[in-house]
Amino acid sequence: MSNKQSRWQPEELLPHGHPMVLLDQVEDYGADFVTASFTVTEQARFFNLQQRFVPIWFGLEYMAQTIGLFAGIQHKLANESVKIGFLLGTRRYACLADALLLGNTYQVKASKKYEDEGLSVFDCAIYHQELIAEASINVFQPDNPAEFFEQL
Repeated sequence: MSNKQSRWQPEELLPHGHPMVLLDQVEDYGADFVTASFTVTEQARFFNLQQRFVPIWFGLEYMAQTIGLFAGIQHKLANESVKIGFLLGTRRYACLADALLLGNTYQVKASKKYEDEGLSVFDCAIYHQELIAEASINVFQPDNPAEFFEQL
């Protein structure tokens, strides 16, 4: 751990706004990782009011946004604007819990394992006192998103 609590809020580091910003805080970051946290409330974007939890499959979105925080921090440190990125997929998503529970605060860690020409692979994990879910996630961030969209 580097103990570098971010001076930025998730809203400043992600290329989208509320209500889709799911993370509450950047806890720590370094050259190849970031750790964020969120607390499940009744106002959480994917909170199921009848069952009183966030379904565990939304853990992938929390992980993807944590990767977005990593990219946002790298851009801010380089005095660049935050860019959009794309979640390409995951090779595995292992869930050790059935849900993200109301009132619990979770930590999400994303560690970069590979990067080449905008393509990156991150190992991600969600914790609440112990491991809750983990995945290896592939993402792509083009150098020039506008030009990339024109080529599609």
